[in-house]
Amino acid sequence: AWTVLTNQTSPVELPDLSPNTSYEVRIKAICGQGDESAYSSIMTFSTPCLPSEFPYIENFSSYEDGDLPDCWTIEEQIGNNPWFIKSNYSGSSLNYQGYNQNRCNISSPIIDITDCDRDRLELELTYSGPYAYPAITDMATLFISTDNGITYDSIEGYPMVESSKTTIHIPLKDL
Repeated sequence: AWTVLTNQTSPVELPDLSPNTSYEVRIKAICGQGDESAYSSIMTFSTPCLPSEFPYIENFSSYEDGDLPDCWTIEEQIGNNPWFIKSNYSGSSLNYQGYNQNRCNISSPIIDITDCDRDRLELELTYSGPYAYPAITDMATLFISTDNGITYDSIEGYPMVESSKTTIHIPLKDL
């Protein structure tokens, strides 16, 4: 069922929308009794996610192949989307298959660290690949935003070594 808003002027504010939700909207002009347009084509939009509270922990253990947690986004750059959830007997993990020099960004939800009493953020990455291009040194580059995702700054590039776990510490005092 559609929610109808009447006597609106432009711009229209849609009330009571929930975060991280997809919506459909259509518009119809009513200029007077018997003087109205047909409905427009249906347009879709999604509301943004609310910032996650600190501490934020995501180990991807409850997701199936092909799924991503809510509020994680993939932005393709070069090649096919190499990010995927892989499930096996020990649980699930977020994986990146970088072959043929694919490059692709993945973004976590915004994490509110305003009231954080910790001195650093910590990320743990395990790398496997590149099988076809062993001479290529792959890098994990971390970008961070301090303005709710409007702009991003590169923190540092981290060389990834085959089958090794890399722990990245980001001092919060530097943000």
